[in-house]
Amino acid sequence: MDSSPERHGSFIELHKELTAILAPELRKALRARRYSDVLSFISLLKRSVSTVAAAMATLAAVRERYRAIHLQASESQEGRRQRLRTLRDLHRKLERLGAASADEENEQQSLVIEDLAQQLAGLEREASSEARQIRRHARMADAIDALIAIAAQAAPNDPKLHAILAQVHAIRSEEPRANILIYTEYIDSQLALVAALNDARVGEVLSMNGDDPDEARSRVTARFIDHNNIVLVSTDAAAEGLNLHHRCHHLLHLDLPFNPNRLEQRNGRIDRFGQLQTPIVRYFYLRGTFEERILLRLVSKYENQRRTLTFVPNTLGVTASSDAAAGRLLAGLVEEEASLFNRPEPVFNLADGSENHGADEATRELLEEIDRSIDGYQRAAASHPWLGPDGLHAEAHLLVEADQARLQGTLLNHVNLLAFVQDAALMEGGSARNPAPGIVEVTLPPSWLHGLHGMPGFDADSRTLRLTEDLALTHDPLQREVGFLGRAHPVVRRALDRVRHLALGGRENTVDQRVSAVAATLPQPALLFTFIGRVQSRAGREIERVLAVLVRPDSSPEILQDPRGWLDFARPENAINTRDAWKNHFASWASASQTVALDTAQAAFAPIASNFIEHRQSDLAQERRQLHEWLASRTRELTGTPATTHQQPDLFLANTPNPSPAVPDWLSLSDPLPRLSAFASDQRQPVSRRHEAQTLLALFSKRRQLLDERLAFLPNHVSTLGMLMLVPRSK
Repeated sequence: MDSSPERHGSFIELHKELTAILAPELRKALRARRYSDVLSFISLLKRSVSTVAAAMATLAAVRERYRAIHLQASESQEGRRQRLRTLRDLHRKLERLGAASADEENEQQSLVIEDLAQQLAGLEREASSEARQIRRHARMADAIDALIAIAAQAAPNDPKLHAILAQVHAIRSEEPRANILIYTEYIDSQLALVAALNDARVGEVLSMNGDDPDEARSRVTARFIDHNNIVLVSTDAAAEGLNLHHRCHHLLHLDLPFNPNRLEQRNGRIDRFGQLQTPIVRYFYLRGTFEERILLRLVSKYENQRRTLTFVPNTLGVTASSDAAAGRLLAGLVEEEASLFNRPEPVFNLADGSENHGADEATRELLEEIDRSIDGYQRAAASHPWLGPDGLHAEAHLLVEADQARLQGTLLNHVNLLAFVQDAALMEGGSARNPAPGIVEVTLPPSWLHGLHGMPGFDADSRTLRLTEDLALTHDPLQREVGFLGRAHPVVRRALDRVRHLALGGRENTVDQRVSAVAATLPQPALLFTFIGRVQSRAGREIERVLAVLVRPDSSPEILQDPRGWLDFARPENAINTRDAWKNHFASWASASQTVALDTAQAAFAPIASNFIEHRQSDLAQERRQLHEWLASRTRELTGTPATTHQQPDLFLANTPNPSPAVPDWLSLSDPLPRLSAFASDQRQPVSRRHEAQTLLALFSKRRQLLDERLAFLPNHVSTLGMLMLVPRSK
């Protein structure tokens, strides 16, 4: 984003004056390698390239604190040391995790203001002792006042805010009802942008930050999801865990964070499963400042790695916040005074080109260190499909298999989850009602409450859970949260456990089985038995299949393979009273029907289980071979090719001249596993290479153990689920 001298003269002057005051301290810290001493200065520069409002608010707070401490004695070394330690810890946590709580960000802001005021007071004392001025001002207080005055003049023509407004208007010209999400790091920038958007009349403008209570954030989120023509301005403290993609595919970054993992969190609000349109992300930066020289290049590297790996490894953020990287970052910042707002043509863009090309030396070293870190990650992961850079996308056939599994699952699980959960809860003594279309409020049995704390729609006091199967529905008419009911929801597991009570150790003489009766269009009474067939290994359940057997009085039992062939019998509208149903229609002929049906189900499940086990054993055996091939390949990369011969001293010479140095024993080992194990224990090897070997051994051992457990199949088991009495419908 360009800064025109004609229109933004005060804005440019503000940055030049601010840099001129801070640059000498940055140089001193760089020479002394005291990087943490100037975290507050870097924070002020970072705020200054966010918005004028953020810079002016920080300067005003610093001025107030400066006046309070100006006449005091110098701060004790221990006090400053404690403050810097806390500030450094908060800074590292923020860069490592990508976000912090509102309280932590407020604490960091307070510490930054205190540190700036204390350091500026120290600068004035140094200037007074050396009888020199501070950037054309006799006192530091005058310099701060001058900066605030320049900022006040620059605020109406903030180039970042003008660029944001232009983009919002451009989006609305193409999509008049589009929702737009804008992120910033600072509440001061958020307030200034919200005011500018309201003045520009771009539609409804909402805001959300970490200081807002949960209820307020829930209301804002619900409105943004349910309505159109809304601009939402949010801070990073409110960026995590929100699903804002239902009506929004435009995201604007007002400022650029140091840690690209924070961008991942921001972008993930609209770029997620269920997004129906292509997400469009726009990054805003000041040309000719460190925001372009350093931060934009980090963003570019983030985008390129995201396209390659489909995600950003943590190495990017951790490397960017290391002490060595901080030194190179500081080296780039100290040159800001001479190069500020110089506007050479860009030598790269976010879509292609090398981020390292055209960068200054300090920035290039920082980017190269990140490249080395990512390259190490890729080398450790890319040698095997299940550790591949594309994850599940490493093998195209997996997409086909996943789609086939989804279709089969849809066929085999033709179940209304809401009705299923309601029925299971009613069996346990719960209740259910429909407070609004598409929403079910279930009063849960006491045994179902564990593990639901924090789940959307759950109210622990009333033991109720509001559920829906509509992804776009997040709140009921009373603006209470509603949870989405998918197959992975905890209450589905509770319902399954209730229905499959025998699978949990119940016995037929102690636990009632599910028995009911329906009216069916059949010429004579029949019994429909349902069973669950299960193949298990030592790793857990491998496959489960519901089997249905139809038993008639005058024919052999019939296995019903297709669920659609028997689920229609169980429709609720076909239910009849079970009283005397067995006595009147089944007692005379069906006494041994359950045993016969179980034998039929076991016979039908045996080939299914055998076929599954055969294919699974083949797949797992192939994966085991690939695992060993991967270990052999990585061992060769790390330790070299096994040596087969060694120079042996002459046993018949008393003195062998120039004896060869001792050769490590692992060099003669050809089996990759003992060779790598011995290499990892060889103290003569570099620590980094031994650590890499230990990581490879741990990965190999964990995966091999899992494969062994999955190959250890247990005997097949078929257990009863229930019985349905089919009574001929009365004519």
